[in-house]
Amino acid sequence: LYGVTLNNLVEPYRHLNQRDKAVEILKTAIEIFKKYIERAPVFYAAAINNLGTFYYEEKRYQEAKECFEVGVKISKEKMGTQSESYIHSMENYERACAALGQETEAGSDTEEKTAAETVKAVPEEHIRTESSGLDAKPGSFHITEQSKGLEIAEAYFFDVCYPMLKRELPEYLPRMAAGLVGEGSECYGYDDMISRDHDFGPSFQIYVPAEDVPVYGKKLRAEVNKLPTAYACFGSRNESAYGGGRIGLFTIEDFYDKFLSIHEVPTSNKVWLQMMDYPLSTATNGKVFMDNLGKFTEIREGLLKHYPRDVQLKKIAACCMQAAQSGQYNFPRSLRRNQYVAAHHALDQFIEQFSSIIYLLNRVYKPYYKWEHEGLKKLPLMGIATHQAMEKITLLDYKEDSNHVIFEIEQLCKKLIGVLKSRGLTSSASDFLLDHGPEILKRIEDPELKNSNPWN
Repeated sequence: LYGVTLNNLVEPYRHLNQRDKAVEILKTAIEIFKKYIERAPVFYAAAINNLGTFYYEEKRYQEAKECFEVGVKISKEKMGTQSESYIHSMENYERACAALGQETEAGSDTEEKTAAETVKAVPEEHIRTESSGLDAKPGSFHITEQSKGLEIAEAYFFDVCYPMLKRELPEYLPRMAAGLVGEGSECYGYDDMISRDHDFGPSFQIYVPAEDVPVYGKKLRAEVNKLPTAYACFGSRNESAYGGGRIGLFTIEDFYDKFLSIHEVPTSNKVWLQMMDYPLSTATNGKVFMDNLGKFTEIREGLLKHYPRDVQLKKIAACCMQAAQSGQYNFPRSLRRNQYVAAHHALDQFIEQFSSIIYLLNRVYKPYYKWEHEGLKKLPLMGIATHQAMEKITLLDYKEDSNHVIFEIEQLCKKLIGVLKSRGLTSSASDFLLDHGPEILKRIEDPELKNSNPWN
């Protein structure tokens, strides 16, 4: 923080024409940043570029070139060739070389020059890919009243917020990521006209490392709060009484902590086993519009790889046990006793547990219960068949047509057992799904999981 404070004093001294003092404190700041380069490379690169700019203005081109060359190297190694820091450093370096009448040298390498030219060419085409961190052209989005919330959010961010970030916080932009992830139907792409009565409207999230907040968090939040809240044909976000805290500025750590109580990818089966589908789905849905630092996306991609195989099998085994008990056993027994409320609960349990198995087999986290059935349609392995069967089961009158409901449940279980066999997860000939739970456990390598209770 002391180094950042020193760096922030450079501009006032420059305006006061106390250039020697400005250079002196800048060199002190650089020495401080150098010690913490792994934690905050953007500050070191920014400071060394500022020193180079002083030298360049004084026509001390060789010294300027040497500073800019360090900036290029640090930005490339720590932030990548698509970062604002790298592009800025490379431009300064080439300008210093030109002033010296030199070609860009190899300390600058041809690869870097080519990369810089490529990145500078991007804004003409305004290519955007998830987590690319590249510019998007303001006004290049076609937003209509029928546009989905995620489309509106991405357009709003690039048209309204991103130009402000480049203008007001360019030195910190390489540390930022942005997107829309988490709670709300728009994050799944399931929003419709009914969804617009609450927590809907132009919005986005910005994610930064926790250590950055004391440095520029206050300014970033203030600048974001100044942005117009209406966008295109949409008014301000209609936020409900309990819909707060979903958008705006987050530290990367706080964002993942909010849903998962951890802010890193688990490294042990024990931790993975404690995690639940819905929070994992919520923390990894939506879209990342930009990630210049890469830290937010690194965690996201690690989580999206899904549970380790042993944990996946353990969860499938437990769900098979629960689905069998509720759907194949307790549901028909409750109907025979005319206990229709108990039958209703049993059927709900069966639908939940059976759906979990299908999501687990497809290595996709099961979403919030409201979107659990809708999401099945996107799953290649038994997804559509399960979606259709579940809909049929729930529409049947199980008081008047109980045998038909039981038949549909049994047919669905037989299909699943066939899939489990085809994947080598069971060799049992039983039609009772419960008998396949212990069979699945036998395929687990982790001794603790392999010998654990198949029910949980």
